[in-house]
Amino acid sequence: MKKKLLIALGLSGIIAASVAVGAYAASDIKLFINGKLINADLQIVDGSSYVPLRVVSESLGADVKWDGDKREISISAKGFDPNSAIVTPSKSYNVKVNVTSGPMTMDISKVTLDPAYKSNQYSQPIKAVVLDVKTENTSNETLNWYVTQDKIVTNTKEQVSGYLYSEQVDGEFIGKVVKTGKIVFEIKGDLTSITSLNYVVEGPSDKNYKRVGETKTTEIILK
Repeated sequence: MKKKLLIALGLSGIIAASVAVGAYAASDIKLFINGKLINADLQIVDGSSYVPLRVVSESLGADVKWDGDKREISISAKGFDPNSAIVTPSKSYNVKVNVTSGPMTMDISKVTLDPAYKSNQYSQPIKAVVLDVKTENTSNETLNWYVTQDKIVTNTKEQVSGYLYSEQVDGEFIGKVVKTGKIVFEIKGDLTSITSLNYVVEGPSDKNYKRVGETKTTEIILK
């Protein structure tokens, strides 16, 4: 047996009504959905217009289910995959990792496996390994160190560079400069299977682009 469910119409462009307090059938009011006239039992209750929820939902191509035992209404859009609504929470690991190459040094304090990382409020979410880092030029010379262009290799055998989504924690360093922020690596494979990674960092160079440090590979264990 289908249960009749009523929904208040607060959506502009569907219907607007202002009447005296009370409740009665509104046979003179017409309901249009996507330009199509819908046959529905509209009612006016305390100045608000109501229409059966099932009518509106099914007219928009959605499926409506009523669970009497749980007292729950479920509305699913056409083609909706219930598994897509299951979001794996992000998982963070506090680490103490230092990478030193010549006079440049990097401290990694946290690694986060984020299934829906967004670099800003307008960007599309991505699966990502996110490193919280502090980079420092310990010398008095101006140096260049492009750590976001370097790579990680995960235990799942995925290799990726961090240059697309990372913050400005690299580039040119005037003497004794410190930069803090995040290095972000987009992951295409199974994020939840990552338990360790190798971070491969090229050595820094001076203002004449001469190397002043060696390439370093640092293993990071997530536990």
